Amino acid sequence: MSRNRIGIRQISRLCSAGGTEAAYLPDADAIATHVVATAKPGDVICVLSNGGFGGVLEKLLVGLKA
Repeated sequence: MSRNRIGIRQISRLCSAGGTEAAYLPDADAIATHVVATAKPGDVICVLSNGGFGGVLEKLLVGLKA
């Protein structure tokens, strides 16, 4: 059976091409920086990870409280 894989960068490009805002961010620091800079009051931020992922949750909490 053949498996076609799609990467995060490609998903981001496809979403953007379809009119949905999307960004590929390479690490937890970049993710936290981007979310903190673009989040607005009332936004819902959902973090899904299979582990600690570089402390992204803690970085988001600290950044959003500032």
